Amino acid sequence: MALYKRSESGWNKIQNSYIKTGNNWKENIQIYVKNANIWKPIWKYKWAKNEYCSTTCGGGKIIIKYDQCQKDDENINNIYCDKMNIDKPQSIETNKQCNAHACISSADIYYRMRSR
Repeated sequence: MALYKRSESGWNKIQNSYIKTGNNWKENIQIYVKNANIWKPIWKYKWAKNEYCSTTCGGGKIIIKYDQCQKDDENINNIYCDKMNIDKPQSIETNKQCNAHACISSADIYYRMRSR
C-alpha cells in the first residue's frame, strides 16, 4: 500500500513522512491505518532477492543473496530494514550452473590483438 497526498497538480506518492517530537523532526518509517478493525502498515519493507554467479568464467554456481532493502519494491538504504527488524535471509548457493564459457587470459587477448 502506498501513501498519497493530493495537490493542485493531482495525487502525489509520498516517499517519506516526518513527525515532530518536541523541537525535533524525526523520520517516520512506518504508518499504520485501521481498515475493517485491522491495523495494516502502509509501506512494505523486505530484503530483495538477487542472484549472482560465483565466478565470471570457467563455470560457477548461482548464489542467491538478500542484500538490498526495499520499500514497496524500490531500493532504499539497508538501515531501514534493520530499523524495522526485518529478518535477513541467509545466502544460498544453488546447483544451477552459470558463466560456463572458458576464461580468456591476458596473453590470449594480447595474441588476438596482435594478430589483427
